[in-house]
Amino acid sequence: MLSVLERKTKRFNNSINMKYQSPLDMLYHWEKSTPNKVYLKQPIDGIWHTWTWQQAAQEVRQAAASLRSLGLPQNSHIALLSKNCAHWMICDLAIMMAGHVSIPLYPNLQQENVQQILERSESTLAAYRRVVVPTASSATLVNKKG
Repeated sequence: MLSVLERKTKRFNNSINMKYQSPLDMLYHWEKSTPNKVYLKQPIDGIWHTWTWQQAAQEVRQAAASLRSLGLPQNSHIALLSKNCAHWMICDLAIMMAGHVSIPLYPNLQQENVQQILERSESTLAAYRRVVVPTASSATLVNKKG
């Protein structure tokens, strides 16, 4: 007899015909097949917010359009410094959708480590708490609540 997890995994694998799909392929699949099902949940200032697959995909598209409007070369490296949250997922997917490469950074890294990663990864932009700033060899992160 299969466990609950095994049944869910089997149902999941059968529903998407797993063939090494990208995170964007998965987003499109779930947006199309279950647009109103909750995808992300996140407490913000003590209030729980939810995003359905359709809502999240729309936010990803809007963020990707904003990134594309900057006119960066394809495959530009964009650093993403954030805790594990819904906005991180949305930003990471938007970076992919815009044709760029996400450079994830842990929020508990020391500033000198962040600086070193930004330089070595040749990141063009750094996104932090929904603020996007250009980077350079002397990049400074902007901390803005919001």
